[in-house]
Amino acid sequence: MKNTISRKWVRSLLCLSFLWASYAQAQTWFFDHYGVEEGLPHSRVYAVHQDPSGYVWLGLPNGLTRFDGREFALFGTPDGLAGTGVKTILTDPFGVLWVGHWGGAISRRTDSAFNTVDSTTLFIKGDVYGFVFDAAGYSWISTFGSGLVRFRQPSSGKFEDITFLKGAEGLGDQIAAAVRMPDG
Repeated sequence: MKNTISRKWVRSLLCLSFLWASYAQAQTWFFDHYGVEEGLPHSRVYAVHQDPSGYVWLGLPNGLTRFDGREFALFGTPDGLAGTGVKTILTDPFGVLWVGHWGGAISRRTDSAFNTVDSTTLFIKGDVYGFVFDAAGYSWISTFGSGLVRFRQPSSGKFEDITFLKGAEGLGDQIAAAVRMPDG
């Protein structure tokens, strides 16, 4: 009889302690939802990136928007972007914002102005899906049509040392993403 009572007490205490522990550690998470009604220029978002200044950049079918925590500012071809549909956004180690578009176009934001990158030497077919900047100074572009493209861009702004990695290198021509490993 004593054994049964002590087991019931132990079970009751364990249950109470688990309930108390889960209550004591419970956290409340708050989320703000932003949509077209709150000022987002389009309901579809293809890319999200926060730059070193804290702005949140969103890639949309109708351009690129910057969110400062209160309002959205839309940028498009009249502002210097190469095209409308934005698939990827990334800031390089020098603080330059790179924007990849549908159809292989690339834009950059330097000195608070957008400009279209002359990518004719890159011969990118298909959408630009991602950028990676490695420790050796190379820039990598993943594309959905031209595989993986590696290049250097010195201060002159011209692409140099361009390498296309697809087909014979064992990669397909549709690369959705590339990742920089910890060793560079």
